[in-house]
Amino acid sequence: MGVSLVGPRRWRPAGLGAAILLAVPLVAVSGAAPASAAGSETMKTVVVKFQAGSPTQHAASAIAAAGVDRATAERASRYVMRVPASSVAAVVQQLRSSAGVQYAEVAR
Repeated sequence: MGVSLVGPRRWRPAGLGAAILLAVPLVAVSGAAPASAAGSETMKTVVVKFQAGSPTQHAASAIAAAGVDRATAERASRYVMRVPASSVAAVVQQLRSSAGVQYAEVAR
């Protein structure tokens, strides 16, 4: 299964009709574990920020290398992902060791 980088959701004003999802870059990278592998385990939120101008493919590769299969893209090269609590330390360590990462941390 590949990694999915999903863009932020933006809504149209009510006068323009139904809400739509904009800017949804999906990038497939092989070797990532499926999200269902977590089962009923407690999940934690991890946030990683890449240097400005880092290509989406670079972010996808670094996130996949950390064993994460889905991340939500936010503003300014920042990604948010949910990972099993038992894997959070390894994921953060792997992300921090990736080139171009400004920070990787567990959200509070």
